Amino acid sequence: MVLIASVVIVVAIIGVVVFFQGLFQQQMIMQKEEQMLMVEEGPNVGQLAPDFTLRSIDGREFSLSDFRGKNVLLWFMLPKGCPICKSQVEVLKRIQEDFGDDVVVLVITFIGDEKDMMEFRDQSGLPQWIYAIDDKGIGVKYMIVEMGVIVIDPNGIITLRGIPQASYDEIANALKT
Repeated sequence: MVLIASVVIVVAIIGVVVFFQGLFQQQMIMQKEEQMLMVEEGPNVGQLAPDFTLRSIDGREFSLSDFRGKNVLLWFMLPKGCPICKSQVEVLKRIQEDFGDDVVVLVITFIGDEKDMMEFRDQSGLPQWIYAIDDKGIGVKYMIVEMGVIVIDPNGIITLRGIPQASYDEIANALKT
């Protein structure tokens, strides 16, 4: 009888320890998520754009700082089923036509895979753009939930934050500043 009571107590203690360990782990996960969300707005116009490094869907590694000296247009987008993205690509095509090699376009998604991005690239007819999957939290750094256009001047300063999209005039004006 004493042995059974002792076993029950040990099992109960182990259960309580496992329960509280699970709560502690859940609390640690929630704290990390809160820290990621503590940045309220991301970098603003007039601030230095945070550098990052990604791998393009073609397998080339690149960093934002590689394009210092050029205007950079970061386009965070959804490669499938996004009507806003379809209209935004038309705006960006016009920007590319009018500004040519003075603008580097980086197309980034964190929702989708390489196959989706390759299909989008082929459908858009703009293979010169750099397409990448954000697997490093770049969208979080810039506080982009799904879509957005960020224009960065040749000195690395943000001149436009268009969330979730930006008009031709907004982008063109940001590129001229």
